[in-house]
Amino acid sequence: MRFKLLVTTQSGNIANQQDASRSLGMLVRQESQTLLRLRDDMAKAGRWKKCALFIAFARLVRALGLGIALPCFIASNDTSCAVLGGEVERAVWVCVIWC
Repeated sequence: MRFKLLVTTQSGNIANQQDASRSLGMLVRQESQTLLRLRDDMAKAGRWKKCALFIAFARLVRALGLGIALPCFIASNDTSCAVLGGEVERAVWVCVIWC
């Protein structure tokens, strides 16, 4: 009787070990998949950081370029010069803005 109880308990323990082993295997696979996804996400973020630097530089160049060039194009006739608050000097055509 005791031997049968011992065998039953031992077979139950073996089944529990196998279940635990399967669960551990699944957890290891899930962890490796998560780490692979994390590595891919980090690589994408690194590429985006490089692109973001060039985008910011291009925007800065465009803003400075338009800040210098746009008033020159706007002040190319009498009306737009008056809109900017300037006066046209006729001797040499120039839009003068008095501060």
